[in-house]
Amino acid sequence: MPSKQNSVLALGLAAVLSACGQGGDAKQSATATKDQPHTAEAMAAHDASNPFAGSEEQMHDGMMAAGGSNVSEMWARKMIEHHRGALTMSEVLLKQDPNSRFASMARTTIRDQGAEIRQLEKMLNDGAAGR
Repeated sequence: MPSKQNSVLALGLAAVLSACGQGGDAKQSATATKDQPHTAEAMAAHDASNPFAGSEEQMHDGMMAAGGSNVSEMWARKMIEHHRGALTMSEVLLKQDPNSRFASMARTTIRDQGAEIRQLEKMLNDGAAGR
């Protein structure tokens, strides 16, 4: 029987994954094949109304594929993918609308979440997830 803590962690992870998957195009996901590239450019070209489609798809795929030997390692690996998605989305914004009122926040996201990715990767390399 799962502990209360594991149940809460599982629910939290499910909420994060669910939120990250929102905003995607169900038709687009259903018609994508393994042979089609899931790059930001390819997905944006497929759905011109959503310039973030490629970023969303990559983030979702990365988070779904990320695993670990325990809940801490899995969380860290999924957060790395989540942050990578934020970086790519921020880059899309800065490329397409560099003078947006959100551009400063996008630059901050790139700086801060890039640093968090490096910190999480260092912790994983140091074996912190097993403690």
